[in-house]
Amino acid sequence: MKRQILAVSILLVATQLFGQESRFWVGGSGKWADNSHWATVSGGEPGATVPESGTSVVFDANSFSGAKNTVTLSDEVVIGSLTATDAEFVFSGKKDLTGGGSVSVDSKVDFGKLRGALVLSAEGNQTLNLPATLEGDIVIKGDSSGSVEALEDSLMKIEVSDEVGIQVIHRGVGAITTTVLMRHVVEA
Repeated sequence: MKRQILAVSILLVATQLFGQESRFWVGGSGKWADNSHWATVSGGEPGATVPESGTSVVFDANSFSGAKNTVTLSDEVVIGSLTATDAEFVFSGKKDLTGGGSVSVDSKVDFGKLRGALVLSAEGNQTLNLPATLEGDIVIKGDSSGSVEALEDSLMKIEVSDEVGIQVIHRGVGAITTTVLMRHVVEA
């Protein structure tokens, strides 16, 4: 019994020391909540648990084969970090996608069919290349007013065409909360 408790304790400490649990999208187009699209390694066997709060999510070259792939959100999604590099696909659905860790998303990822909110409240490094199809309202929250101002200044310097509309509807220090989002939904 003591050995089992020790093994569980070591596992818990190792998980905390070595970071977030990761999930990799595999198998082409599909619904986020379908575990047949999740693996524990890039290109790995499907069937891993669906990512949840704190999980690092990765879309990469092994996630899709062919073109015109779609990832559909049929439920609210809250994750840790989000990495979408070397993958071309469309997020769709009417539910919110919330990420609370580092963010790295290529411009090949299209959020144009996502009708829910895209909420990226990250601590750490963030790289977000906006696709030309993105339009909508943006809420900026950060860990200091300087980082919020720098991000907003960078966003406002982006040259956009008439087809793209970006508007900062709220900015501030701290976490993005349901209260902040609901206030802006009511105002809209």
